[in-house]
Amino acid sequence: MSEADWDVCLNTSLKGAFNCMRHAVVFMRQQKWGRILSATSGAWNGTMGACGYGAAKAGIVGLTRSVARDIGSLGITCNAFAPRAGTRLTFDEVSKARWDMQLKLGIRTQAEYDERWAKPLPPEGVPPLLIYLCTDKAADINGQVFRIKANKLSIYSDSREENVMQKDSMWTIEELVGAVPGTLLKGHKNPVSVKEE
Repeated sequence: MSEADWDVCLNTSLKGAFNCMRHAVVFMRQQKWGRILSATSGAWNGTMGACGYGAAKAGIVGLTRSVARDIGSLGITCNAFAPRAGTRLTFDEVSKARWDMQLKLGIRTQAEYDERWAKPLPPEGVPPLLIYLCTDKAADINGQVFRIKANKLSIYSDSREENVMQKDSMWTIEELVGAVPGTLLKGHKNPVSVKEE
């Protein structure tokens, strides 16, 4: 990825979201009510071939969660959504090439690939949740990240510590070599394993 591409991703996605929020919050504070919804992407969890895009979308998640804490007591909520729908952007040749590479590297399964390209998800599945989040009925929903895939809705769980390793003194490298793989990283794997030649 070129530096220009990186700048476009950060300026358009992350800085664009920040600028919209900071100006909107001024008016929302005055009226003691408001709803902020930021568009992110499943790429915020990491993506291949679009690191600037993934980083910008992850930044939106962090921005959303931080702003939610800053303004939640003022009657304003701030949430993010990651839509999955068939559009010109998500079903173009670049996207297809990225998915082809992910399948080849084992990042995607054949079932995921087939589901993605068999039939585009309708964009009409996205608006109902967004409209609901803008109502008074959603006043206590704040700082959340939703995934929308047609008739399937989900929420990303908060990041939390797990598989904690602790001892009375500082860890040595030798101790970590033995403990990290089976304890700290238990249940976690490299998203892209090295292929044997």
